Amino acid sequence: MDLKQEIEFIKQQLDEVEDEKLLNIIREVLAYGKMKSKSLKPFTEEEYLKRHDESVKAIQSGNLIAQEEVVDYFKRKKEQ
Repeated sequence: MDLKQEIEFIKQQLDEVEDEKLLNIIREVLAYGKMKSKSLKPFTEEEYLKRHDESVKAIQSGNLIAQEEVVDYFKRKKEQ
């Protein structure tokens, strides 16, 4: 199937959905897909090297955050 046919097929399937939870999940998947497609772009070599250098400097200076701290931060943020 080509893209237009796929889209039409999905639209037809959506017309038949009566489960609100399923529709919410579909909505979240679509929002996630839009966000990912807008935010992901490959680094240029210059951007990569700059980011690498910043990371090495942070590691050498001890400017690190433990994974557990990050997990706790996002758990607290989600609870708010």
